[in-house]
Amino acid sequence: MAVEEDTPLACEAPRPPTSLDPSPYIRNGYRAILRIMAAERWIETGSCECYFTQIPWDEVVLEADGYVTSDNPLLPFKVAELRLQADEMLATRDAACPN
Repeated sequence: MAVEEDTPLACEAPRPPTSLDPSPYIRNGYRAILRIMAAERWIETGSCECYFTQIPWDEVVLEADGYVTSDNPLLPFKVAELRLQADEMLATRDAACPN
């Protein structure tokens, strides 16, 4: 069963479409990178705007090169560490913004 790109109701990161990569592990890495990129925009602007919808997936894929930690094409990222980084960055935003 293919996972399609979803549109979340609240301001939360959508799941990447399967067309980005067949591997769920890599797609989870892309989602974590999207969350980091959005958090960086919130830090830069101080706005409570939902940036998840403004960052295209192709931009995330290009940015992903900076997060590669392994030569293994099946496990290029440390997804757990990326998630923790995003969680820490977004905690401040979530405390300051109502949505």
